[in-house]
Amino acid sequence: MHTPGQDNAPAVLEADIAKLPFYTYWHTACASDVHRLADGSHAVNLADWEAFCQRLVLTGR
Repeated sequence: MHTPGQDNAPAVLEADIAKLPFYTYWHTACASDVHRLADGSHAVNLADWEAFCQRLVLTGR
């Protein structure tokens, strides 16, 4: 998906992230990365999500 309000950048829906076992940790660490979409759903820019995942894999936090 893409975020129209964020330069139409690729994004990941927060609802999809919420299905993962580390969602609570992610939400605590990265809540400021969440953007509300026009339809009321929430999304995270793909680049921010990839950066978080890489950091989690490399450092465990």
